[in-house]
Amino acid sequence: LSPHHVVHTYAAGCVERFLAARDRSVRPPAPRITRAQLEPLCGALLANLFKTFAAAPAHAKENVYVMRAVMRVIMHAGAAIAPHAEFLIDALTTIVAQVAANPSNPRFSHYTFEAIAALVKTLTAADASTVAAFEARLFPAFERILHDDIQEFAPYVFQIMSMLLERNAECTDAYAELFEPLLAPVLWQRPPNVPALARLMRAYALRAPHLLAAHLGALEAVFAHLMRRRSTEQHAFYLLEAVVTYVPFDAFDAHLDAFFETIFERLTHKKTPALVKAFVIFMALFVGKHDAERVAVRVDRIQDGLFGMVLDGAWLTHMPKVRGVIERKVCAVGSIALLCDAPSVAERYAEQWAALCDALVALFELPVQPDDPDDDDDDDGALPGTATHATEELAAIGYQTTYNKLHHASSIEADPFADVDPSTLPAAFAARLAERPDHFMPLLRNCSEQAATAIQAYAAQAGVSL
Repeated sequence: LSPHHVVHTYAAGCVERFLAARDRSVRPPAPRITRAQLEPLCGALLANLFKTFAAAPAHAKENVYVMRAVMRVIMHAGAAIAPHAEFLIDALTTIVAQVAANPSNPRFSHYTFEAIAALVKTLTAADASTVAAFEARLFPAFERILHDDIQEFAPYVFQIMSMLLERNAECTDAYAELFEPLLAPVLWQRPPNVPALARLMRAYALRAPHLLAAHLGALEAVFAHLMRRRSTEQHAFYLLEAVVTYVPFDAFDAHLDAFFETIFERLTHKKTPALVKAFVIFMALFVGKHDAERVAVRVDRIQDGLFGMVLDGAWLTHMPKVRGVIERKVCAVGSIALLCDAPSVAERYAEQWAALCDALVALFELPVQPDDPDDDDDDDGALPGTATHATEELAAIGYQTTYNKLHHASSIEADPFADVDPSTLPAAFAARLAERPDHFMPLLRNCSEQAATAIQAYAAQAGVSL
């Protein structure tokens, strides 16, 4: 090992770039150094990379290039990194503890947590049983960070906790004990925490909905706080969607008035297209996940005729603007539930029923706008995209000046109706209408000619007659 830390820096940068290099003469571009070539070198390479931290002078301990090389080795090795996992997690948590005492190099800290996230992602994907081992090793360090209020590291901790809880089969006592402190207002008042905390709350909803049900008062306060700012109102809906997706209706029913009061106050004073669209998606999810009639009646109990206002002022006007495969499917499922399973809507809001039917057919007929591709790695450890320069390729996982999202801790977008094939929805809608033709045919006469023609085509596809 060279005694000169400058040599360490250049060597680490060289290793990182060698591993990132792609042969672009083939499609898709392939790594110039393969996993098979890297695997026998991993042990020595990682050992020497970490030795440079100890050998470096005090002013150069937090070497970004060396930590980035460590991260790249983990990414590139894939499941072959498993024999070195214990060494890596101990070394990385030791570094986290050291820099937590005085976080002075945010880029170094970012790549350290990115390396941890890459290790968790890689090994838990190969073997789900490793989740418990990671929790045992990481939680003591995470608890110290939260206890000592190391604000720079808290968003990273929340993201990796989310990863682990999402991959866990249950919510263990360690998570349960942290839940109530995570609702402390001071944590949500720090903007960098909000995206990571909102995701963590959704992970709790997935694995322990009873915890959310027991703390709905605190969640109500968090929701109201997030709805006050345009920068966090989307996260407010993300939180509320987790509640209505995983918590039983009876558990949150008593809090609905407060949630809707907050929403309508925001819509009245700070209405934006993005806010209305988020509200429409939330309402469609709410209706689709629960009894549509019960939801419509419950909203009208808050204020007489309120559900009709929701349809006129939001659902009918903004559903056509929804983009993304999952969001469109949510809107379609919710609309079908309203049209077919909510008799009070058909009786009280007949005009809106026909307009909603027209809007649903338009949603079916409009070309699908796919979601942006997930920023996940491909199987060979390469970063996504076709960037040819180092600065472009590392931009996806580098330190930013605002919220620092860990590239390797990225969540997969949840599909609340994963069991529903969107291509079957038009025929399913027509089949539902055909179950009660005497009830629905008078309502369908108020629909547009284009919608009526399309519905007849859906009925033929379903093999039913209207």
